[in-house]
Amino acid sequence: MIEIYDKTRCCGCNVCGDVCPHHAIHFEMDNEGFYYPFVNKELCVNCGICNRICPMHKVNELIKKQYDVPKCYGGYNKDINERLESTSGGIFSLLAKKMYQMGGYVGGAIYTDGFDVISFISNHEDDLHKLRKSKYVQGTSFDYYKTIKRLLDNHEKILVCGLPCQMAALKSFLGKEYTNLIIVDILCKTCNSPKVFHKYLHDLENKYKGKVISVKERYKKAGWRSLTREIKFNNGKVYYGKGYKDPFQRGFQLNLFSRPSCYSCSFKTIPRIGDITLGDFWGIEKLDTSLDDNKGTSLICINNDKGYKYFTIIIDNIIQKSVSFDNIREGNIAAFTGKGNNYPANIDRKRLFLEIDSLPFEKVANKLFPYSPRSIKSKIRDLLGKLISTAKHRFS
Repeated sequence: MIEIYDKTRCCGCNVCGDVCPHHAIHFEMDNEGFYYPFVNKELCVNCGICNRICPMHKVNELIKKQYDVPKCYGGYNKDINERLESTSGGIFSLLAKKMYQMGGYVGGAIYTDGFDVISFISNHEDDLHKLRKSKYVQGTSFDYYKTIKRLLDNHEKILVCGLPCQMAALKSFLGKEYTNLIIVDILCKTCNSPKVFHKYLHDLENKYKGKVISVKERYKKAGWRSLTREIKFNNGKVYYGKGYKDPFQRGFQLNLFSRPSCYSCSFKTIPRIGDITLGDFWGIEKLDTSLDDNKGTSLICINNDKGYKYFTIIIDNIIQKSVSFDNIREGNIAAFTGKGNNYPANIDRKRLFLEIDSLPFEKVANKLFPYSPRSIKSKIRDLLGKLISTAKHRFS
């Protein structure tokens, strides 16, 4: 039966709860805000299916039919409005809209009214705005895998997008290939604690004297690279958290409140888990300035024949160029190998979460991981780089 003695060995995908035929597994949140499975031993019959389905030790089995090296593209959606409303280049929106047009379902992560993140699936295109944009906090997938399997067995077409660990869990749960399913995994850095995220939002509500009604990553008017988060309140006020100045973004980039399994992620691998992989194309300015205008460029990895066939359906709606995998590794190394996602050496994690429980989040950040502005020299170098990139784009 599932027994979590080492938290680095549980990615929080929730698939063990879905697969248990005796409903013997439930999930409880720990002191850091992450969910872990617990077994009701009165209901458990030791069938072992939970361990057999767990994706943590099945990665090699789940990537057997993938390309050894993905076909890679840099690009973005031709529709500027969809692109501006997306975290990267707006490619997910095109993939999703095509599935809706085919009468199918689209699954992914959405915020609830209370800004919990949950896995959600529907065949209503009106739901696309909820599925679009990244959510930098771990969500839950209770009953999600069962719902997808039921729809697939009823011959419904589905496109589902999620973290590589979730998509590995889905493949393991299904146990066979479905021709009516497209799996998209994302280039993930780490999953942050929901508890920390809610503490951060609560502090902002106190500061701005209103309830949060919208959270959007990558406010593109400030530039894709600025990593600006837009948060709106019911009193009309708006907060723009820019890059490392924002305490939650700073902690995220420093890996301070990541799920323990993220520090040694088993799923940041080549070959990839999904039919298609999407992410930010960091480093595109070094490869092709014509694809870089600071409004968001997607890295698209095609991982098998099914993914390639589906990608060709939307390719006319994309400004894109083929790139070699060797050329994309440097700027995206953490997403492919986990390198750089190490456990933070200069933080006492136990103390961090105790402080978060007892102090306002901004005070904890200023105390334990304060903002440190970069040198003037670094800022000037970045500015010159942007000016050169803009000039090349205008005159190329």
